[in-house]
Amino acid sequence: MRIPYPRCAHVRGRWRRWRRTRPFYAGLLMLAGSITLVALSWSGIGLLPFTGPSGAAAWIISSMLAVAGLTTWADGARRYFTGTLAIVLALCSLVAVNLGGLLLGFLLAATGGCLALSWAPHRR
Repeated sequence: MRIPYPRCAHVRGRWRRWRRTRPFYAGLLMLAGSITLVALSWSGIGLLPFTGPSGAAAWIISSMLAVAGLTTWADGARRYFTGTLAIVLALCSLVAVNLGGLLLGFLLAATGGCLALSWAPHRR
């Protein structure tokens, strides 16, 4: 049995409107890619820590990807710039950050960039 909550419905409706007026999933994948790049380079795999220049590059590329993701959420009109930036940073992470966070961070960031470039606002 589902009990309707008028306050929750109002909040849910506002959230849905906010999410549909911008490339939400593109920004989400960019943020997930940035977190993956830092997490994999910071923790390493077992006894193989990834430090040195690739660790610094991971932090720089990840912070720029996070800013691109947040900018995509904040201003959907800048989606072309942030999408292109995310794709370029994802390609740079292949070389600079241990195959782009073992290809997972690369795939997340590149997919987010492609989604940002392909998103179009709904016209009424």
